[in-house]
Amino acid sequence: MQANSRTISTNQTEIHSDLEKVVRRHLENPFQHKVKKASLEIFQQIKEMADRHGGELIFDSGCGSGESTVQIAEKHRECFVVGMDKSKERIRKANEKFDAGENYLLLRAEVVDIWHLAVKNDWRLKQHYILYPNPWPKKNHFKRRWHGHPAFTDILALGGEIILRSNWKLYLEELALAAKIATGKSTTVQSISPKNYISLFEKKYFESEQELFELRVNQ
Repeated sequence: MQANSRTISTNQTEIHSDLEKVVRRHLENPFQHKVKKASLEIFQQIKEMADRHGGELIFDSGCGSGESTVQIAEKHRECFVVGMDKSKERIRKANEKFDAGENYLLLRAEVVDIWHLAVKNDWRLKQHYILYPNPWPKKNHFKRRWHGHPAFTDILALGGEIILRSNWKLYLEELALAAKIATGKSTTVQSISPKNYISLFEKKYFESEQELFELRVNQ
């Protein structure tokens, strides 16, 4: 049965005119963020498990129902992979579907809080996966996209290789430009045809015959 996922509907056809102004403002003004008490407890849980494992850290932010986290953990057995999603229901399903792993953790969390705490604790990631969706396609929602959000500076500060996938090419093209403004390094959005779906979102979009794209930002 063919999937029937909606394509991106947007009133924006080119790079947002405010992108450079917004990105430079965030770079010049450190992100001031009040972290929720619950996030402090979740971060401590992550820290304790990561310390016990002892390997390099990988974040899978917005992990949905966990398929991507488990695949990443299997590929990088020497690393500790943290899969986080704000949806209580998706994380519940993830923990029901997958047995606890020796090198990964699936938990409900506000990723902006965890990123901020990780930066404050001088954490550096090996890789950071940010996979489908974000993308807030309406032009007036630009500041809700990760590269338009103040937390973009935390994403960059965590370092490592940032791996993003989307079914909206313009979103990744914007993020590539934002990263270039911040780091001076150029990167290119690639069209992909995955043989093995990294997530249920990817499966849904691919089976709906939507073109998929990947961006890798190395710092």
